[in-house]
Amino acid sequence: MATVKVLVNFKKSIIDVQGQEVEKIADGMGFKSIEAIRIGKYFEIDISDNTDNEEEIISELSEKLLINPNLEEFTILEER
Repeated sequence: MATVKVLVNFKKSIIDVQGQEVEKIADGMGFKSIEAIRIGKYFEIDISDNTDNEEEIISELSEKLLINPNLEEFTILEER
């Protein structure tokens, strides 16, 4: 079995309201060097070792289930 890690974030053109709120709180706590915070989702997906088209399957799963394609994008972080 292989583990694939997928990170989902808002597209750069989408305002991350939750991230902005955390950024404001961090500033209020004295973390003045923080310039921006963006919040995303993280998935660890176990897939059979005998899968030939692993990246294609993970990409299709991400596009059809894990993201809202109008707002979000995904990155496959690691394949093992």
